[in-house]
Amino acid sequence: MGFLSHDEILTLHRAAAAARLLESRSALLAGIDHRFVAGLPRALTPGEQILRDLDALNAVAPFSDGTSPLATWLANAAALAGPLVEAAIFHASLARCSAVARGPSSADRRGAPASQPRFDPGPPTHPPPGPVPAYSGDETRALCGRLDAARERRRALREVGFDTAEIDAEISSLRRQLRAGKNLLHPAHNIAHHLGSQPP
Repeated sequence: MGFLSHDEILTLHRAAAAARLLESRSALLAGIDHRFVAGLPRALTPGEQILRDLDALNAVAPFSDGTSPLATWLANAAALAGPLVEAAIFHASLARCSAVARGPSSADRRGAPASQPRFDPGPPTHPPPGPVPAYSGDETRALCGRLDAARERRRALREVGFDTAEIDAEISSLRRQLRAGKNLLHPAHNIAHHLGSQPP
């Protein structure tokens, strides 16, 4: 019996298609043991391949180190989807998959040594919250929110070793908009939190 029902697997497949992830198989499988990946059944088209991958991953019990290949796939899909609405579907399925994996049998796996590097599908850790910045207007607040979200997406992509050139360009553009904004009444207080100590 798999972690998810077949209907849930079909929902994930539709979400992957809507998020344009059907051509991103290698990225979706990043972090899963390459020997396991090599044994997955092959399909003729990218859409068929993703569905077959999901079906196969769903049927596999967690590895000896406690990692679930399906959970890794879902975490990768959520990172790739970024701000898209489909990311919520991947996160929800990941939570369900993790809950099933924490069932009674998970106690037998406690303390098992890790055998390969992986992307941790658990919730991301964040630094302690700093002082809440002040904003001069709704436009500035929106730009700062977009900048923070873009940095979080870049962090998630870097953790799984994906290229971040596109999101780096987005972050640079947002920083330029913040610097040039005519509605910033007190730049030293309004955007220092976003432009001063953060990496570009």
